[in-house]
Amino acid sequence: MSTLTLATAESLLTSKMSWVGVVFVILNYMSKYSNSYYLNTLLLNSLCLKSHLTLDSWDYMTMGRHLPVDYIARTREQYARLGYDEYRWAERSGVPPFTPLKKKVSECNLALVASGGAYLEGQVAFHWKDDTGVRLIDSTLPASDVRVTHFAYDLEPARSDPNIVFPVDRLRDLVDDGILGSLAPQAVACMGGIYSERRTEQDLAPAIVRAIKEMDGPPVDLVLLVPV
Repeated sequence: MSTLTLATAESLLTSKMSWVGVVFVILNYMSKYSNSYYLNTLLLNSLCLKSHLTLDSWDYMTMGRHLPVDYIARTREQYARLGYDEYRWAERSGVPPFTPLKKKVSECNLALVASGGAYLEGQVAFHWKDDTGVRLIDSTLPASDVRVTHFAYDLEPARSDPNIVFPVDRLRDLVDDGILGSLAPQAVACMGGIYSERRTEQDLAPAIVRAIKEMDGPPVDLVLLVPV
């Protein structure tokens, strides 16, 4: 969900964590290892909109693929057809803060944050909506150990291959290939179906930042935010 993604990114960048840089170019590398084009371009589109960038400025979009679907326009059209009031999108005033990355990606320690409702056996599954909790998942575990629950997308493909929404295997591939330095010991999973902007900003985003700051091991240099 773009609201969660952007709120979390802004919380990370305003938390005085100077060592955190939310870097998006890693999506270029992920496209080599995963067929999750929908996932990658949705995230790229959301972040470009908030960063005042254009998709045309990204090499990723010069690969002969189609641009992402304009979900904002489609949502407005669907609400109008159903006779509902116009959908109210979350808005931000001003330009979001930006923390430049001071290391090469190949030297960075990355934390995965995914809003697809991933959890492990023994952990409490996410509620259908408005669940602002987080689940910490050992980054050394294979994606096949991950379960998913969410009310807003088709779970069958994700349950067949959790890397679609929780690409921990693909990130380990990047580490093995020397493209990425290392993974944080835990990934942070959450459920992006939060209808309250207030709860997203005041409860969930701070919980994600806190979980990253309190992780053992070397400090996190960058965060990959994966929405659904």
